[in-house]
Amino acid sequence: MKRSQILKLLALLTVAFSFPTLIKHLVPSLPAAVAQDSTQNQASTQYIWPAQGTFAYGYRSDHPGIDIAGPMGMTVMAAADGEVVTSGWDDFGLGNEIRIKHSDGSLTVYGHNQTLLVKKGDFVRQGQAIAYMGSTGNSIAPHVHFELHRNGNLINPLPFLPPLVAGKIPSPQIVTSQPVAPRVAATNSISSAAKCAGEAIIAGETDNFRVSVCQQNDQLVYIGQSKQNPTVFVRLPAYSLGGGQYRADNGSYSYYVSPGRVEVMRNGRQIRTEVLY
Repeated sequence: MKRSQILKLLALLTVAFSFPTLIKHLVPSLPAAVAQDSTQNQASTQYIWPAQGTFAYGYRSDHPGIDIAGPMGMTVMAAADGEVVTSGWDDFGLGNEIRIKHSDGSLTVYGHNQTLLVKKGDFVRQGQAIAYMGSTGNSIAPHVHFELHRNGNLINPLPFLPPLVAGKIPSPQIVTSQPVAPRVAATNSISSAAKCAGEAIIAGETDNFRVSVCQQNDQLVYIGQSKQNPTVFVRLPAYSLGGGQYRADNGSYSYYVSPGRVEVMRNGRQIRTEVLY
């Protein structure tokens, strides 16, 4: 073997044996930091899934959060104890949004809600109903957009949530040691939000829903509420089409209401018609 070949071989062996040590010295804190962050999370704030829907979309560089899809009106829960710091409309696409600050300094965000059940300054318990799932803002179907901010940075929430079970979101295991406060305010919010607070222009029932078109504060509102589960309802802006017919839009769905009839359309195609009595 030539001298030049021997020198090259020795150089390669030196790099090979020293590489793990080099990496250890370059990034000694990376695994420890991740482990420490997870341990700190479990000790101070263990999050639960904010809704019992379907895990629909994950964390991406252009989508800094996860999406959980479900039926309109599904309960959205606080992922951990904390103080509500934002409850209202977001102009940047999240629609009706709630932000909760937690004791460890982290922040969770819940977007696209139909109805907000808490206000800024409220203290909420883990698992408490804070909103009802909707499709407000930049959304085409009912879901909750969930974000986790830690140390001022948006991070992937999945490692901090209970693992999926056979691909499904597990039932919430409330970890707070303090009793959950009674949800009187939430119940009141359901009853008030699902009722017409003004003049009922059209009001009736189908086999499965209570339906009304109301005139409230110079605004038309469509309200549809499940008869089997009154906590499931939609409340949408409506407008008159003339001739006693009214329309309300919810993403790709449209509701046409007239005396004695309700039509449901999706992307301009009729999917069902129900008698309103």
